[in-house]
Amino acid sequence: MFVEAIQSLERLRGFESEWEDLWQADPEADIFSSADWFLTWWEHFGEVPGPGALVLRDGERYVGVSGRPVAPFVLVAREEGSAVAVLPLVEVVGRWNRLPARILAPPLNNHSARGSLLISAGARGSAARAFVKSLSRRSDWDLLALEGIAAPVLARAGIVEAVEERGFAIRRGGDWGHTVVPIQGSWESYLRGQSHNFRKSLSRAERSLEALGSLRVERHAGVEQVARAAEVFVDVDCESWKATHGETVASSERLRSYYTEVVRRAARRGRAAVWTLSIAEEPIAAILCLQDRQWLYILKSSFKERVGSAYHSPTFVLMKHILEDAWPRGLRGLDFLNRTPFTMRWAKHDLPCQGMLVFRGGMYPGVLRMWDDLHRLRRSLGCKARMVAVEPELP
Repeated sequence: MFVEAIQSLERLRGFESEWEDLWQADPEADIFSSADWFLTWWEHFGEVPGPGALVLRDGERYVGVSGRPVAPFVLVAREEGSAVAVLPLVEVVGRWNRLPARILAPPLNNHSARGSLLISAGARGSAARAFVKSLSRRSDWDLLALEGIAAPVLARAGIVEAVEERGFAIRRGGDWGHTVVPIQGSWESYLRGQSHNFRKSLSRAERSLEALGSLRVERHAGVEQVARAAEVFVDVDCESWKATHGETVASSERLRSYYTEVVRRAARRGRAAVWTLSIAEEPIAAILCLQDRQWLYILKSSFKERVGSAYHSPTFVLMKHILEDAWPRGLRGLDFLNRTPFTMRWAKHDLPCQGMLVFRGGMYPGVLRMWDDLHRLRRSLGCKARMVAVEPELP
């Protein structure tokens, strides 16, 4: 099995069609292993100048990497000339725990919570070993941070076993997860399984909004409808509580372009929808959704601050309609892509993820490993580690 490392955007775009074909052929592939997801992230956070574009998760903490991606680093395994596996990574030359490091990692930051990899069923295990063998022969990296990949995806691929077989030094991060709602039984049985207080709050929130004017909930699909609805989302977000903190998607052209492009590209392949909630024809809440393999992902939500309160909960009400709609569509589940008190109101289930740091052999990677061990020891002793969460610095 031959492994190629694609490290230029031009070569990556030439591979895009083959990558998509491989993705379509794998019924268990998720949207985060698609070419569209990777390319959209790279074009907005890697290709565009700006420090702090990569943020990794270490247990319950987000650890900022000082530096920015300098190149895509997409590993492609081929068998008899055909691609059978893709491991989408980015290359970062920066600092880890304040020491210089050359880092390979999935494309993660505050706007991309999940990474993934794509391995066809017939190549599982063998492709993982080929990836690890290829990396073992390279000297242009120090640290592989396999963060943000769902534990079931890693397990199916056999990456962990391949790394252990090769004898790399491994440091595992804390387990974490994203709230998911399995779509089982019926909508009515799901509601009956929720607490009385939850059902009461949901009914009260919808009635309180209806008192303000006639409600209309809409699901927008198709390229043109999604593009228009994405602009409605931006308008709603500009009047949200985030506006006073400079955290709206319209706070920079990069963020606005990123979110609208993510859903536009996904809509082109039938993998996106935007939901809106209006009162008297005025949109007051909107949610950007992605969909693949009968799973619905909540990418981003927002509501106008002036209609938000303990009684007026527009996002709460809109989520109710989105989830209710999931049953007749035959979806397998809904993934919130985070874990917050709001998401935990809907379900107690988590999709588990596990962080894993892999250190290349050699003297300097060994120094990084010992330095990382020191920081872990300090944390276990209750000392405050000098690793600061870094938000991407966006112009």
